[in-house]
Amino acid sequence: MAVVLAAFVWPLGRLCALALSSSSAPGDEGRGLSRVLGDPYNRRALFDSIGLSVGVAVVSVLLCLPAAIALARGRFRGRAVLRGLFALPLSLSGVVVGFLAVAMLGNAGALPAILHADWLKGSAYGLGGLALSYLYFEIPRATLTMEAALAAVDDGLLEAARTLGARRWQVARWVFWPLCAPAMRAAFGVTFSASLGSFGVALILAARFPLLPVELYRAFTGTLDDSLAAAMALLLAVVAVVVLFLTGTRGRR
Repeated sequence: MAVVLAAFVWPLGRLCALALSSSSAPGDEGRGLSRVLGDPYNRRALFDSIGLSVGVAVVSVLLCLPAAIALARGRFRGRAVLRGLFALPLSLSGVVVGFLAVAMLGNAGALPAILHADWLKGSAYGLGGLALSYLYFEIPRATLTMEAALAAVDDGLLEAARTLGARRWQVARWVFWPLCAPAMRAAFGVTFSASLGSFGVALILAARFPLLPVELYRAFTGTLDDSLAAAMALLLAVVAVVVLFLTGTRGRR
């Protein structure tokens, strides 16, 4: 209980107090939370962050599903090596991934030079480049999350369906996919939350549209506005917790 109070309850209470306090920055009036929700630019940063995270999470879950099934249910040589390759991007920080995107798709990137495609120059700084950078480390995260859940699927249920005369597509449709759904929801929740709070990649690449983690950094280090930064952090935390709660609750059902 003491650990929970010290590591979660007290910091969260302090964050709420700062978010509901008035700004100490000159020229900024009002409480931090009202200034985030009442300012069009900050609202756009919040909704852009949520929209990008939803898109990345959905694409990650759909793309990782075949690999997750292969790692969880398959028995082939090199499976451990493949799992290690999926885990490798998770060891890289967001700043490193952002610079990798710049090196490949920046104004002087390798791919535009090799392919002689001028239209690719600077694409790292657009929505597509940012989404690809997020997918670089979210697809492995979703794959490893789903693998652990799919490995626990009871083979006896699949065999029972086959014994009762179900065809292969019926086993997949009525038995296997419903068993996969909780794992997919869990992977969505994890990748959404990780993308929503991702900072390093956004700091390097999000130059053409606002994202709330970057605006939080600028409020805290640029204008020294603790109230506004705390409000942004609180909103990100609330959205992430709500999504994790919803995906976890439906998964248990």
